[in-house]
Amino acid sequence: MKKLKVLVADSQVVVRQQLLQELNKDTHIEVVGAVGDGREAYEIFEREEPNVVIFDLLLPIYDGYALLEKMNEHGIGNGQELIMTTPLTSDLLVSEAFRQGVDYVLTKPYDASLAVGKIKRIHEKINRVRNMPSVGAGLTYRKVTGMENMKTYGIQGMESVYQKLDEIISKSLNEIGIPARLKGYRYLTTAIKEVLKNDEVLDAVTKILYPDIAKKHNSTAQRVEKAIRHAIEVAWSSGENNSSQMPYQYIIRAGKSRPTNSEFIAKLAQDIKLECQKQVVAC
Repeated sequence: MKKLKVLVADSQVVVRQQLLQELNKDTHIEVVGAVGDGREAYEIFEREEPNVVIFDLLLPIYDGYALLEKMNEHGIGNGQELIMTTPLTSDLLVSEAFRQGVDYVLTKPYDASLAVGKIKRIHEKINRVRNMPSVGAGLTYRKVTGMENMKTYGIQGMESVYQKLDEIISKSLNEIGIPARLKGYRYLTTAIKEVLKNDEVLDAVTKILYPDIAKKHNSTAQRVEKAIRHAIEVAWSSGENNSSQMPYQYIIRAGKSRPTNSEFIAKLAQDIKLECQKQVVAC
């Protein structure tokens, strides 16, 4: 099995060290470089052709966008994945990153294990394709994600795209009996958007997702969790009264009357992502 070649570029020494510590735990991952500026990162990218590049937007010399431009000029091959990290959360900034070829965006501060988890999944995905019996020499791996749709939109069209996504989420929540007056409605809306951007947060709901939502809504992680739980209870009560309107009954495991918060969010995000793809909406 070929090792997954990873390039790390972040101006913060502590961040690089944390990522390296997590990456080095996996013998199937080879770190081809861990640098603090964009120019050096590009030199390694050109020479080593890594499978994954995780880089910060605010790099010195070549910032994240300049590095992206250089990598695009060189050519980003099939099977190469780009993960951008940033302390900024502007929708315009994120959409521009996707437009230029970024596959995933992580908002700082983030858990290093979260980023490495994403990298490992990329590794598994590439190896599954490589090991398929029907794969011939002329077939190359190419990822397809919901985020990829965003690359078809210019900056001018992004406002309508986000509005359409909000409409799809709102319709889904209303259909399962969660009214907009509930705090859990707003928290679920944010949760779904976060999962659509990075599904790894589902592996760290208490540690990552709830605190992120709380920060955005000036609340606490405990209140977020409680409000989402209440919203699910309201939805389930509505569904029990009218089973024909309870579309998520099949996610209940045997012996459980209700799904966990993370199960519920995951199912909602999955269905909304499919709906976005049907309507050719970036999400």
